[in-house]
Amino acid sequence: MSSGRRMHEENRNRRVDIDLEEVAHFVNYISICSGALLIVSIIAFLLTGSRPETNVIYFMVIGINAVAFIAGRIFNKKYGDKE
Repeated sequence: MSSGRRMHEENRNRRVDIDLEEVAHFVNYISICSGALLIVSIIAFLLTGSRPETNVIYFMVIGINAVAFIAGRIFNKKYGDKE
C-alpha cells in the first residue's frame, strides 16, 4: 500500500471535537454584531426621510437583524457557559 493512501486513511479517522460552548461563543459574537447593525439601521431609519422604497429595505434589514439578535441571545442563554 502506498504511503499516500495510509495518510489519507489517518486523516479520515481523525475527528475534530467542537464543544457546544465554543459554538455558543461564536453565536454570541454574531448576535452582538447583529444587535449593533440593528441599532445603526434603526437610527438611520429615524434620521432619513420617509420614502416607501427605502422603508421596505429598512424594515427588511431591521427584521432580519432583530431575528438574528433574538435567536442568538436565546441560543447563548440556553447553551452558553454554565458556570
